[in-house]
Amino acid sequence: MRFKEYNSIHKGWSKEIWDMAAVGYVLNEDWAPTNTIPSPILLDDMKWASDKNRHPIKIVYEIKRDPILKDFIQKLENFNNK
Repeated sequence: MRFKEYNSIHKGWSKEIWDMAAVGYVLNEDWAPTNTIPSPILLDDMKWASDKNRHPIKIVYEIKRDPILKDFIQKLENFNNK
């Protein structure tokens, strides 16, 4: 039901799965590729600044939804077959 609320056109449309993305990253880092950058600084005017001397952080730039869902469904099927 929640999925239907995001868009009225459902044929061929997919939705990000942010609630599963972090677990997907832990299971397989290839499912959520990252770049390492210096941590940004939030300014008073709500803009971002960068300083190459700050500690590094990882930024996920893509979530590979299909392998995450495939793994999840496979685990559910395995659980149900026990």
